Amino acid sequence: MEKKAKTRGQNVKTAITSKSARKITQYGLLLSIMVLMTLFPIGFIKLGIVEATLMHIPVIVGAMLFGVKGGAFFGFCFGAASLINGFISPTALSMALLGSNSPDGFGMYNLFLVIVIIFIPRVLVGIIAALVYKPFLKKPKRALGAALCAAAGSLTNTVLVLSLIYLLARDLFAAAVGITAADVASVLFTVTGVFNGIVEIICAVSVAVPVSEALRISNNNKVYDRTHKSVVRAQVIEAENEKSDNE
Repeated sequence: MEKKAKTRGQNVKTAITSKSARKITQYGLLLSIMVLMTLFPIGFIKLGIVEATLMHIPVIVGAMLFGVKGGAFFGFCFGAASLINGFISPTALSMALLGSNSPDGFGMYNLFLVIVIIFIPRVLVGIIAALVYKPFLKKPKRALGAALCAAAGSLTNTVLVLSLIYLLARDLFAAAVGITAADVASVLFTVTGVFNGIVEIICAVSVAVPVSEALRISNNNKVYDRTHKSVVRAQVIEAENEKSDNE
């Protein structure tokens, strides 16, 4: 009996280790994808004065895999990638936000713009995507949840970034692209917002739906089930109880 309890305890430890390794691997894979998308013209696609992005897709997948915390983490990485891209492949807008075309250079207001426009919306992409997807985790078919999750995450990025540019950096944007402040709204929302928003939503949904199906299959796998928290907890308690009885 004691040998049986010891073996079961070892199996539980192995299952926990396997789950941790799986999680670390998934984190590493998504981060690697984001690095490649940042370094090559995949994550940020230049469309004249602004950019369309596909960097929100790994963030949404991370939110589906790891929930709010994971979504926020990958959203922060999205913000860091946007900042890095602004240095290595600048646009008129990124130069304005970073103070590159200003005689005063980078100042406190530019730091404020970086935090509020570049980082906060991207972190919220992961958080909102995770919250939208959460109610569908226990559903047998998650395609609808994945589509809504992807659309919500994509819209969060588009709406917040463009709205914050208009509210906080309208004059900088106008000066950077050579238009009047009165024309900023039409450029941001009727042209850029609609086109970018639609393209980014389609791309995100196209990836998120098959990923959700893969997650459903994985969750039904017996090996995965043995690593589920409730199962592991029950096995640990049972093994400890048997060990105590034998002592």
